[in-house]
Amino acid sequence: VYILESERHGRLYIGASDDVERRVEEHNQGQTKSTSTGRPWKLLYKHLCEDRITALRLERTLKSWKNSTRVRAWIERNKDGM
Repeated sequence: VYILESERHGRLYIGASDDVERRVEEHNQGQTKSTSTGRPWKLLYKHLCEDRITALRLERTLKSWKNSTRVRAWIERNKDGM
């Protein structure tokens, strides 16, 4: 699970991938429609999960919060996961 921050807008984007570096590059190249307007993106946080199901559950939970303040607080509490 990874969390990106738009250097342009400060907006957060949450995703899951088995290759975070490749995925960040794709976001910054405009290959993802939902993030193309926020470029450039920087990797704010990544969390390694045991399996894909766990990662997708965490991604869904973080996205459901719809509150960047709450997500940023979660990052601070879990920053050792990077």
